[in-house]
Amino acid sequence: MAMKVLNKQFLVKNNHLKYAISEANILKRASHPFVLKMHYSFQTPANLYMILDLCTGGDLAYHLSLREIFEENESRFFIAEVILAIEYIHSLNVIYRDMKPENILISADGHIKLADFGLAKEGMNKGHSKAKSFCGSPAYLPPEMLSDNGVSKPADIYQMGAVLYEMLVGMPPFYTDNIQRLYKNIQNSKLQIPSVISPDARDLLQRMLMKKPSQ
Repeated sequence: MAMKVLNKQFLVKNNHLKYAISEANILKRASHPFVLKMHYSFQTPANLYMILDLCTGGDLAYHLSLREIFEENESRFFIAEVILAIEYIHSLNVIYRDMKPENILISADGHIKLADFGLAKEGMNKGHSKAKSFCGSPAYLPPEMLSDNGVSKPADIYQMGAVLYEMLVGMPPFYTDNIQRLYKNIQNSKLQIPSVISPDARDLLQRMLMKKPSQ
């Protein structure tokens, strides 16, 4: 098992306490083979502690840094498990909002464990419910978050598409080191998919990375 330690003073000072509480609440409810399990939690006057599954395979970002891209069969395997994890999280009326390779852990048996629910939003049980906070990692942000329109469950689909794109291509879609240009690309640029990507993978990427959630 692994222990996650959160300093209370740091959480309060940085206005992160609500995120820690939300993460603990979600993990208490969650029980799925592809979601990191919290076995129990406790606190001291100084810290909050979560006892979690230990994933000895590292995270997806680590493996991408070693190999740059994955074969399509391997990418299909990982993204299928991520999709099942998100489908389950959505069934709890939660949106994840922080999909990125660093948050996809690999267990000892080679399967994924979705981790880090600090930015997840509970109570998304109504069809038109939207989370208004601007949060997440820049390269994986969905267009609707950049437009200040709020996000709902389709935002997680877009972010999964961004991770799949990175597995197949070697970098997130629309990526540039200039963050303002990155945001403009995400909102306005046409998706470019290398010709080596198979028709099936191309079709899936185009469907997941649509600009408008209603699509």
